[in-house]
Amino acid sequence: MPEHLTEQRTVVTLSTGARVGAVLAVLLLVVAGYLFWSPIQLYPSDGFPIRCGSAYDPPTDDLGEAACGDVNVIRQWQAGGFAAGAVVVALGSVYAFGVRRRQERLIASERPSGGE
Repeated sequence: MPEHLTEQRTVVTLSTGARVGAVLAVLLLVVAGYLFWSPIQLYPSDGFPIRCGSAYDPPTDDLGEAACGDVNVIRQWQAGGFAAGAVVVALGSVYAFGVRRRQERLIASERPSGGE
C-alpha cells in the first residue's frame, strides 16, 4: 500500500465540561419525563383525593376538568420547560467547552507490509 494513503480516523469526544453538561441535561430530561408522565392528585381539605390523570393523559370528563382546573396544563408547561432547559444546557456546554479531536491509526493499518 502506498505510504501517502494513511489509514487513520478522526475521533471526536466531548470535553470534560461538555460531559458534565450532558449529564446535567440527562437529569433535566428525567425530571421532565417525571413531570409529564407522573400521576397528579389533588388533596382538598374536605374530602377524598381527586385523581387528575397526568400531563400526558388529562381527564376528559366534565367533572375531572372542573375539579382539576389547569393543573394538567401547568404540569405540561413545567415538563416542557425542563426539556427545553436540558437542550439549552447540552448545547451550551458543548458550545462553551467544545469537543476534542484526535487522530487514531486503524487496527488494520498495523499489519506487517511483508508478502503474506
